Amino acid sequence: MKKKVFLALSGGVDSSVSAYLLQEQDYDITAVFFRNTDPTSKAGQYFLQEEKKAKEVADFLKIPFLVIPFEKQFKELVIDPFIDKYSKGLTPNPCINCNRDFKFGIFAKECFARGADYIATGHYAKTKNGRLYKAKDLEKDQSYFLNQISSDILEKTLFPLGDIKKTKVRKIAEKLNLPSKEKKDSQKICFLKGENIQEFLGKNIKTSTGDIVDIDTDEIVGKHDGIFNYTLGQRKGIEIGGLEDPYFVCRRDIKKNILYVAKGRDNNALWKDTFLVKDFNFINKENIGLTKGLKAVIRYHSEEVPTEVIWEEDNTGRFFLKHDVWLPAEGQSLVIYKGKECIGGGEIVEIE
Repeated sequence: MKKKVFLALSGGVDSSVSAYLLQEQDYDITAVFFRNTDPTSKAGQYFLQEEKKAKEVADFLKIPFLVIPFEKQFKELVIDPFIDKYSKGLTPNPCINCNRDFKFGIFAKECFARGADYIATGHYAKTKNGRLYKAKDLEKDQSYFLNQISSDILEKTLFPLGDIKKTKVRKIAEKLNLPSKEKKDSQKICFLKGENIQEFLGKNIKTSTGDIVDIDTDEIVGKHDGIFNYTLGQRKGIEIGGLEDPYFVCRRDIKKNILYVAKGRDNNALWKDTFLVKDFNFINKENIGLTKGLKAVIRYHSEEVPTEVIWEEDNTGRFFLKHDVWLPAEGQSLVIYKGKECIGGGEIVEIE
């Protein structure tokens, strides 16, 4: 009997080609589109078009198409925590939380309850024996975003694109004349389609003007027009003129509504090498306590930096990177690798 696979089909080229490849491997496939935003919102209007495209792909490949409404759950698990963390001055990565709590959490659970033997997605990653590895296409590798998934889920997950380059995926889509063949990749946070992050946060978090303070001199050097309108490392838009060395945003004090800036790109306030991570998720439990041969990544596609680590209770890790990295922020994810295996990751809670 064929194994049943429920594939998350977004209507994009990656998930579309994934569906075709699974067909070629003789799985019994059901394409699943999950509604995750209010259809009356800007993002919701975008997803209505995505749903239509996904249905076209499923019909083209002659596979069943299932739509599951998850607007309430997605808001509770992904959107609300994103807003809450930003309101506390953190810099969260909603895609990582979405993968953990939604796609490979509640969505996967629903698929298995409906009879799936496996779930599948169009992520560029590999999995074997409950372990997570980088994809063949390192330019597209998405293992960083999957660092919070459990080994149990990975054992029931298929990544059809793990051994394929993106260029080949495009060629397959064109050769088959898939409805999604010309669809461009999206780099934006899904629930922010149609608006930028400042607009979104401005609607959901109350903010006001405040002081811009030099981190070294503690002098007020300007005024900001809302602390959430600025990102760490930002240079343009600070509007402090007449300086030989530019200012960069280096810290946001939400309680005091102060935006701190550091003068010059080489300022020590902009470079850090020691991080405390709590509740580190070891994807495969056999790796718990691992200390040798590790490299750390603090943002997607950033440099892998050799790191030492001291593990404390409750999977708390203090990481000492071999050299400084550019302006990380509390709330970002620190992910570690050993060779091509993604060991896991966690949220940065302190930076030294």
